[in-house]
Amino acid sequence: MISTGGLPEFFADTDLKPYVHRIHKELASQYVLDTPLKRILVDRVTCAWSLAYTYERMLRMTKYKENDDGTYSLNYSKERTGHLKEIRRGIESANDQILRLTQALQNISHPPIQVKVKNAIIAQNMQFNQAAPPKDLEENSESNNNEKTNP
Repeated sequence: MISTGGLPEFFADTDLKPYVHRIHKELASQYVLDTPLKRILVDRVTCAWSLAYTYERMLRMTKYKENDDGTYSLNYSKERTGHLKEIRRGIESANDQILRLTQALQNISHPPIQVKVKNAIIAQNMQFNQAAPPKDLEENSESNNNEKTNP
């Protein structure tokens, strides 16, 4: 179950299982699960997505009340307000997990490129050479040296 990616699907809500399976399959094909760490991260991202969706559903069910005519109205009470606060925290936590885990997955799959160069382009048509001093400084230092030696 762990090596095939069935764990996130096992813990998902029944109606979300096809979507969880699809997300897991797409992430697995995008990031090529060749290491255990990548498999774990893809499983965790998929579980976090499922959790976030479940919290969103809970928020909608707790926040709104369906009227007899099919419309919805806000459902206010002290208990519901506290419950909504906890659900909101759960949504934020799940979304934060998704962001952190996907960033970690991207960092593992595509490490940043580090390039060492002697010359670096700073802006358009502007180049900074570290090997040679700038010409204007070279000219100023020569004229200053001439002034000091020729009083």
